[in-house]
Amino acid sequence: MTEDFADKIPPLHVLETRFGFIDNPMLKQNAAIYLRYVMFLLALSEEDGLESLTYTVYKDIIIFTASTIEAALDYTCRKLILQGKADEDIYGVTKKLEDVGGIKHDCEDLYHAELRVVKKSKVLKLHSGDDISFAEINRAAKSAKVLDDKLFDAAEKLRNKRNTIHLITLKKSSDDYFKKSDVEDAFKYAHDILLKIESLSVAV
Repeated sequence: MTEDFADKIPPLHVLETRFGFIDNPMLKQNAAIYLRYVMFLLALSEEDGLESLTYTVYKDIIIFTASTIEAALDYTCRKLILQGKADEDIYGVTKKLEDVGGIKHDCEDLYHAELRVVKKSKVLKLHSGDDISFAEINRAAKSAKVLDDKLFDAAEKLRNKRNTIHLITLKKSSDDYFKKSDVEDAFKYAHDILLKIESLSVAV
């Protein structure tokens, strides 16, 4: 690497302007940190001698790009809910089980056993305390009209590319999974989604 390698990457405060639609200072800073790392990895991928390491670099670029879009979509959906422009149920519902007590039984087959009474209820995923997946965020964004059919497809493709990271699930050499064209596709998906999010922010 050349000595001025890192100097070619814009400073954090400049990259934060790319996420002007985010009001949360910490989220904006972290998104800019991810973007700066992606730019570093992209420059690194152009270096000679990486050989099979290039796959890992491309993989990390896609992971961090997808994570940034995931966060941006989630932030936008939650903001629209707070503004009354989207319903809280766009994230769906989840089932909750609550142990409400036990019942002792004199039946010979259940001697010394205790039956437990469990209450099953449905609660909004947004208020359940459960983790919300990228897939659920994409569906929520589509329900809130953040994503149209074309952008939803782009977000799903980005999510699926990100999920190709588990060694146990790979069906071929890991070097064959990600090419430079995959990175270019991920950037295109991210660019189009961010433009839509920004247009919504301007319209607010």
